[in-house]
Amino acid sequence: AMEGERLRNTLLSAVSHDLRTPLTSILGAAQAALPHVQEGAAHTMLQQIRSQASAMQQLVDNLLAMARMQQGGVHLKREWLPVDELVGSALQHMRERLAEHPVHTDIPPDLPLLQVDPVLMERVLVNLLDNAAKYTPSGAAITLRGYFDGAHIQLAVQDAGPGLPQSAQPAGRLAHSQLGERRTPDSGPARHPA
Repeated sequence: AMEGERLRNTLLSAVSHDLRTPLTSILGAAQAALPHVQEGAAHTMLQQIRSQASAMQQLVDNLLAMARMQQGGVHLKREWLPVDELVGSALQHMRERLAEHPVHTDIPPDLPLLQVDPVLMERVLVNLLDNAAKYTPSGAAITLRGYFDGAHIQLAVQDAGPGLPQSAQPAGRLAHSQLGERRTPDSGPARHPA
């Protein structure tokens, strides 16, 4: 069973790597051509190609990350970062996908620093924002909020999408996962779920 899992992960990783090269070419070609094409059907088509190639590239990146995690190849590289920097980075990464939605952020400036792996935490935020963009009607707002209750920092992405069907909703509240230490200016490092 372990050998089969290892082979599956190796195949997944190889296929993902093989998909990245053509996707990068498609994305680059669409981006390079867009400024040279007048508004109209061809321009719209190039925008759709760029958007879909970008979405597919994100899917491939997620597959690669999952394969690495399952093979034990992911090592957390934790850094102390402000929440607004993580949010800003994720929003910058998603600016094209979110172009059809007004995006609002409510991140209090006094949130404590988080000790997280910035690349993995950005991927979490990007995935949440991508889902919001995918399932929210064009023109509807997407809001990203941060909260600190004295022990936990929570980030919430809110949108106007249809939500999960009742049959797919989790029973009860999802458990918090421990992201690392948090630091407040007056307390120094303390071990808490983020």
